[in-house]
Formats: sequence, structure tokens, C-alpha cells
Amino acid sequence: MRITQLINELDNPVAHHFVITKRAGTSYLQSYDSIVCKVVEGGTTTFGADWDYSRTTLRHLKGFIGGNKTTKELQHLVDVGLIEINNNLKEEIL
Repeated sequence: MRITQLINELDNPVAHHFVITKRAGTSYLQSYDSIVCKVVEGGTTTFGADWDYSRTTLRHLKGFIGGNKTTKELQHLVDVGLIEINNNLKEEIL
């Protein structure tokens, strides 16, 4: 497992936000004490329960997953089941 600080679009480290790489191709975004996203390379994106906790969390989540979707578009993907919500992402890492 590798843990690095999230780097924003201006190439600056983001306080309290970390990227956790558990195994090749699977990364998690941690914001403070919450796992807000899991991305499997070439596969699925899963959001944690706190994915939309704040505008700041959303901004960093959008940067982490890449792309330029709006919050409304992301919510639609969740609503139609293209992005799953998993309240237990933290347990996957432990």
C-alpha cells in the first residue's frame, strides 16, 4: 500500500487529502477521515458515503477521477447506478 498527498490542478499538495494505492490499478481518495472514492483502472468508480460532503471535497473528487462533470451529472450517474455508493470503502483498505 502506498499513500501520497493529493496534488491539485496547480501542482500543489492538498491538505488533509490523500491518495491511497492498495494494489496496482486501484486507488482511493481520502478526505480527512473519509474515503470518498475508489477508482479501479480500466473499470469502475465507486463513491463513498461522503463523496458530496462539501464543495471542496467535490472539487478534489472531480480532480481525482479526471474529467469535467458537474455535481449534477455525477449525481445522475449515481442515481442511475453507473456509479455505486459504498459506505464501507474504509474497510477495504484496512
